[in-house]
Amino acid sequence: MKTLWGSSKKVEDESFQELEYYLRTVLKPVEPRADFVSDLGARLAGAPYTKQRLPVRLQYALLAAAGLISSLIIVITGIRATLTLLGAMGLMRHIKGQM
Repeated sequence: MKTLWGSSKKVEDESFQELEYYLRTVLKPVEPRADFVSDLGARLAGAPYTKQRLPVRLQYALLAAAGLISSLIIVITGIRATLTLLGAMGLMRHIKGQM
């Protein structure tokens, strides 16, 4: 793999190995506290996390509300586009009548 400066993958691998060695020498692993480990173990062994869902009626109500709002936006956009088009046509007739 070539980079912008033309170095090859072998050079990149060597630089990654140097970086890895440097990080191993600088960073020292930390032992977690015993109470943290026991608490984590208890949480992981406990009941699994379940995502709570909204009631079905509320889901349908929100879906209906979103549909109505979307429809209203589409209708308003259509009306604005029609008025803009009619205004442009009237302006063109006005300009054509002055010629």
